[in-house]
Parts: sequence; structure tokens; C-alpha cells
Amino acid sequence: MKFLRRLLEIAAPAAAPNLELPAEDLMTTVADDAQDRHHEKARLKAIMCCAEAVGREALANHLALETGLSVSEAKAVLLACPSETLAATQAADAFSDMMRKHPEYAVTAQEVPDPPTVIERIQANYRLASGIPAQKPNEHST
Repeated sequence: MKFLRRLLEIAAPAAAPNLELPAEDLMTTVADDAQDRHHEKARLKAIMCCAEAVGREALANHLALETGLSVSEAKAVLLACPSETLAATQAADAFSDMMRKHPEYAVTAQEVPDPPTVIERIQANYRLASGIPAQKPNEHST
């Protein structure tokens, strides 16, 4: 009999711990969570909408969403990086400078033929598939 009682004691689930918070602690936790969310939203908005983020939107999004940097630290990082528009302008200027130095590589609009229209491509593919000789680009059948 003792054996069965001991077996029942072992098999019986232990008393579950009391996980309930007192009502005032629960209200404090909810208020703290709401305040934390408000502060995080304000931080995101401050980083993503600051003047330093103009031209560096991708970096600002990364700093706001993927790091825990403060607003002042994020602004300092944004200022240290060149803006995307500045980098694109510098790349375009470098290309223009290179083309000015080497005019022999310049391509004019007269040298580049217009691409074939959809109808011309369909006709060319049909001729190719059926064995009809290809027409020269300026020949048009009537």
C-alpha cells in the first residue's frame, strides 16, 4: 500500500507555481511597455526623418531598425557617410571626365541603330523557323 501511495505522489503533478502578478504590478508592466514602445517609435522617427538622413535613406533605415544606436550616435554615423546622391553625382562626373579625355570612345546616336519592333522580331523569327531567307533591315515587303 505504501508503494502505491508513493507511486501516486511521484506521478501526481507538482503544484503549479503562481505566475499571476498582482493587479498593480500588471498595470505598471503594461504602462512601461507602452512607454517603451513610444520611446522606440520616437527614436525610429528621429533617425529616419532627420536632415542627416537625406540622401542616405538606406543607411538611416538600417541604423534605426537593425541597431540600438541612440539618435545622436546615428546622426554622427550618417554625417560620416557620403550621401547616395553625392556618390552617384561623383560617379557620373568621373565618367564624363573620362569621356572628355577619350573622345574616340564616344558613341553618337547615329551609330546606334533602333532596336527592331515586336512585329519585326516576330517576322524574323518566323522566317528563321520556316527557312525563308532573312530580309535586310531596310527591306520591307508589301
